[in-house]
Parts: sequence; structure tokens; C-alpha cells
Amino acid sequence: MVSQTYVDGDWIEGNVPLIGADSHAIWLGSITFDGARAFEGVTPDLDRHCDRLINSTKVMNMEPMLSAGEIEELALDGVKRFAPESALYIRPMFWADAALDVLVPDPESTRFALTIFEAAMPTGAGFSCCLSTYRRPGPETAPTDAKASCHYPNSSRALIEARNRGFQNPVMRDGLGHVAEFATSNIWIVKDGVAITPEVTVTAVCPPAPFENCSTSIDIQIDIITNTIKVGTKSYMIDTCQFYNMINMINYMRYISKILVGLVIFFYITLS
Repeated sequence: MVSQTYVDGDWIEGNVPLIGADSHAIWLGSITFDGARAFEGVTPDLDRHCDRLINSTKVMNMEPMLSAGEIEELALDGVKRFAPESALYIRPMFWADAALDVLVPDPESTRFALTIFEAAMPTGAGFSCCLSTYRRPGPETAPTDAKASCHYPNSSRALIEARNRGFQNPVMRDGLGHVAEFATSNIWIVKDGVAITPEVTVTAVCPPAPFENCSTSIDIQIDIITNTIKVGTKSYMIDTCQFYNMINMINYMRYISKILVGLVIFFYITLS
């Protein structure tokens, strides 16, 4: 994988060592990040991803030394270091190097790095999904108002479970049994030209772009509504079958497990 990392004022090629053995981040997980894409000369919602990173970092008791605008400028500079036709993933991150009292991150120790690497667009082979037994946490049990690395081991468990059952990307619910999202992405159910998505809850960090802008972002014009969705309570006929996320971009769903027949079609936009 070809990559470039900006850290301490310099761009460095390759897998750059960043965190020491005594760092609070490597030990206790004080890491925030965001992810955006560069492809075909565009960087969709890059500014919003940078804004969200700043908010996430403050939630985790760290103090970003850069503004969202400065991070965006660095990202655009980094994109220029690759060939124009490159498909790229842009990943800025903050972490705490030290602690105030072992557990609490020391805001004054906050560090920053921005990594950009080549990530090919999908082939369009499609994916399969099932219902996960794992749940999204609430704000009482996790920092769900931050895009933080500590959320992803739970998503990884859900993906491993799904793949052991012969599926690729599971649907996850919140603690009350409501549909929350896929393990890697938000869920959209499409019926009669209307895109239905679960209401934004505190089980996952909010999207970088408002839902009402999604149809504009992907160059389609459809009505979008939010709703509370439980598995088995709503049934939709198949209209379309796609997904969109910041690493895999657009693909489609090939098949689902029988338990999800009531949620036949998903159109989803990720924040990963």
C-alpha cells in the first residue's frame, strides 16, 4: 500500500512509527480519526469530516492544535503528492501521549498525524448481510458522540461473526432492538423512490453531512425520511440495492439472511 503521512511538520512516505510504548493512546485508546475520499478530482465532504474530527477530539478530552480548515488544507496538499488518477483514503487523527491520572488523557499531550493512502474503488462484486447478535452501545457505555478508534473492536466482532456464518456485513441494533446501522455503514431502505434511514441516535457518531444533503452528494433526487425501524416490523419490496461508504464507495447487496426478509433492500452511506 502506497501511503504518505504528515506528522510534526513533514510528509513521510510509508508506514511511519508514531506512538511509543508508554503512550496513553496505545495503552488506553485515546485516539480519534475521520475518513474521507479523494477520487476523480473530488474530495466529497472533506471539510465536514475535518469539522467532525475536531468535535470528536474535544469529546475525548484532547485539545486539537489545528483547526478543521488547516487539516483540510493539509489533506488537499497531500492528495497532490499522488498521481491525479489515484483513488485515495484520507485519514487525519489525534491521540493523547500522556495522562493526567493514568486514565484521563492529558489535553496538552495531544498529537496529530494525517495519513493518505491508495485505496482502490470496488469492482462491483456486491455483498451479503445478516443480523448481528452484537449491539451498538449507548452514551452511558461508550463515547458515542466521538468518532473514536475504541468503537471499532465491537464492529470487528460483528464482522467476524457474520463471516463465520457465510455473510459479509451484518446489520447491528441498539440496546432497545432498533436497527442502527451496518457494522461499517449507515442503512438506507429504498421504497417507491423514497429513502428511509433509521433516526440518528446516540449509538453512533452523527454523519459529517446532513441527511437532507445526501441525495445531492450522490447526484440523485429522492425524498429522504428518518424513522425508527425494528427487524420484522416493516416490509419493503425490492427497488434497488446499493451501498456507499468512504472506503468501498458504491456496491450492491447480493443476498440477505432469512431473518432479515422484512428489511429487503438497503441503500446506505457510511461515515467510516
